[in-house]
Amino acid sequence: MGQSRSSKDLTTNIRAPYVVGAGLSNTPSTDGQIDSGYVLRAKSATAGNPDIPLLGSDAEDNLMVGGSAGLKPTWQRCTFKAVANGNVVTTRFHVFNVSGRIKRIVEIHTTAGTAGGAVTLHVTKERGVQAPGAGTTVMSGTFNLKGTADTLQTATLSTTASELEFVAGDMLSVKLTGTATTAAGVFLVVYVQYDLPVFETSWYSAAVTSTDQNFFIANRVYPLRAIRYVHAVAETTDTTANVQVTVDDGTEAPGAGTDLLTNDTNAGFDMNAVANVVQVGAFAATTMIENERLGLDFNSTNTEGTGICVTACFNTEEAGRIEVSWWLVDTDVLDAWIFIADRSYEIYDGRFLHAVAAGGTSTANIEKARGTTTASGGTAMLNTAINLNATASTIQVTDLVSTLSTRQLSSSERVSIDYANSEQSLAGLCFTISFRTR
Repeated sequence: MGQSRSSKDLTTNIRAPYVVGAGLSNTPSTDGQIDSGYVLRAKSATAGNPDIPLLGSDAEDNLMVGGSAGLKPTWQRCTFKAVANGNVVTTRFHVFNVSGRIKRIVEIHTTAGTAGGAVTLHVTKERGVQAPGAGTTVMSGTFNLKGTADTLQTATLSTTASELEFVAGDMLSVKLTGTATTAAGVFLVVYVQYDLPVFETSWYSAAVTSTDQNFFIANRVYPLRAIRYVHAVAETTDTTANVQVTVDDGTEAPGAGTDLLTNDTNAGFDMNAVANVVQVGAFAATTMIENERLGLDFNSTNTEGTGICVTACFNTEEAGRIEVSWWLVDTDVLDAWIFIADRSYEIYDGRFLHAVAAGGTSTANIEKARGTTTASGGTAMLNTAINLNATASTIQVTDLVSTLSTRQLSSSERVSIDYANSEQSLAGLCFTISFRTR
């Protein structure tokens, strides 16, 4: 279903719910919408009693039933992470495949910056051929990267509604002001409400890279709806540079599975194309099944191409389900935040793999925390830790703790990955965790 567009005519809006039942011939082509914050009330049958609140909404888009929040909307999320200090830069991190609007933005970091001047980060929305960070800011302020570590910051959004709306092909970037210095472990979440029942997951890299990598694992059946790609700087040394999106299965290495895209004579996205121009993936209808994963297959060694971003869009087909994917371009194994709850959730599924095993004892756990608890100081959510020295490109399914209260999250609680050992030879880490609303 698409977004309903309200008629500006008051009479049309009042009649809209009753047109079909009344047998009227001038059925309006658009649905009427009541104002945000409006509550429909019934007059009490008892004289002197207050009116009875029936249905409405509040400032956070909760459905109000009988004066209380009856249903909180499930927002999807677009995330930016910069685990290592060197990744805290201005870069693009998402390309939208469908329309919608931004509802909330939060940020947290594990290590604060120490530069003499201001060190801030904010989110911009690009359109057309705008470079990362050159678009419209969707925040009226910025995040302070010199602020206290492991402390959640919530953005004040732009008051201009159109700046918070997006259409397919629009892009999101983070823009850094100042020098990051020691700032690290940055995790930023843009909560969005799509006009269709979908979720999106992105892979991006501000630096030059051509390492094949997985960036999503299916925890259940998911129809793949769309894929978009963009780069900030085109590759010029290799004039036939492409990146293909693949569906990998079994123990196939990242990018070694079935090619999806027919773009550029079945080669994939063109890395030599004009910078900051979004490319739309062409592929046959595809439904991923449990344990399959999306991979990137670079056909050559990239020399100049930077600011690459690939976003895949899936039909959800299950209300209240959230998929959280995590991957590392580099091999920096640093404890990091991976999820921030905007409402009550329960973790209930997850799959992990890596492209290259650590080569020695190496494990990690998924933990939940609240307040100013560090990314390594939370409560373990897995009975059996992830084995980072297991056979490469082999799925590990989460062994969740049995205590329900440990698996549940309340609003503003967060989830981290906590490593018990150094990275050693570990590379190509990827996992997807499923949450469901409570």
